[in-house]
Amino acid sequence: MIPQQNTCYEYLRFIRQLIGYHKPLIKELCNYKVIINDMGLIACDPKLISMVKKYGYAYTVAISGVNMSFKSGQLIDGFALPGYTKRGLSYENFLALHYIRRGLYSAMFNGGFVEHLERESLSRPKSRISKFMVGIEDYLLPYGVHYYGFRINMGRLRLYKGLIKFYGTFRRTITSRVYVTGLGLAIEAIENNYEPREVRRRLLKIEQEIKVKGKVK
Repeated sequence: MIPQQNTCYEYLRFIRQLIGYHKPLIKELCNYKVIINDMGLIACDPKLISMVKKYGYAYTVAISGVNMSFKSGQLIDGFALPGYTKRGLSYENFLALHYIRRGLYSAMFNGGFVEHLERESLSRPKSRISKFMVGIEDYLLPYGVHYYGFRINMGRLRLYKGLIKFYGTFRRTITSRVYVTGLGLAIEAIENNYEPREVRRRLLKIEQEIKVKGKVK
């Protein structure tokens, strides 16, 4: 199983509880059911859907762009895309943060209708290798949050990555590899102040190396 961050999937919940995973990045996110935490990662309250059903809406940064696109060279109220990924994952989260920082709100509400067609796309691939790379891109999120000027708790982020890596030595799973690879690249990029194009280059190099091997173990 290769989970994506835009769900309430809780991988190694006991570790997350141990390190304070649900501490919000900024105070404006305190009443949100899905937040970006102080490590720059998505943290989800499993009560999100029940809250929407009960009250008609719930505050969340986990918005999704459906049948839409951003152009990386254009500005939207001062917002521009970083361009460090191949598939554009998490860009909606950055847009939400951009406007929350300006005093607005981001919410999921009980209304509207979206029909997801069962077809392959960049963000919803079918091949095992592409799904693996989607997972890695998800866990590059701390770099994007840092790029937009938010302060990341690097000590906690390193600890989280280290605990997952330690867990992976006993139980080698694709999920742990996704986390460790994505978080490892995010930490490296932040610590070395990589430009987005350098992060993208390294991401594509990882994908090419996996394709040469021909499979994800």
